[in-house]
Amino acid sequence: MLPEPWRAAFLPVPRELFIPEVIWREDGDDLVPLRRSEQPAEWLAQVYGLRYVITQVDNGAPAGSAGRGRMATSSASRPDIVALIGYRVQSVQKQRRPSAASVRRAGAGGSVIKFTV
Repeated sequence: MLPEPWRAAFLPVPRELFIPEVIWREDGDDLVPLRRSEQPAEWLAQVYGLRYVITQVDNGAPAGSAGRGRMATSSASRPDIVALIGYRVQSVQKQRRPSAASVRRAGAGGSVIKFTV
């Protein structure tokens, strides 16, 4: 559980707004797509789980057979890790993330630094 004021900052920010329609989950040595439109309950469970969320594989072009991925190339950080970083966030990610919005909302008095590649 996040301590205050982090809890108050993170709870109002819906994580699913920052996660793409297709995420990826491990299946043996492969990564398989999980589409929100096809499996909404499992998709939400992954998004709000305690692990990072794989948002891209193989630099955007799945290299495995039948649309499977081989290597994660982008992910959404775990919310608890973002909170532990504190008021200075350095996020090197390709897609939008709720981390900077949540940390800024906490009003920690420091800078929020976000790098987008």
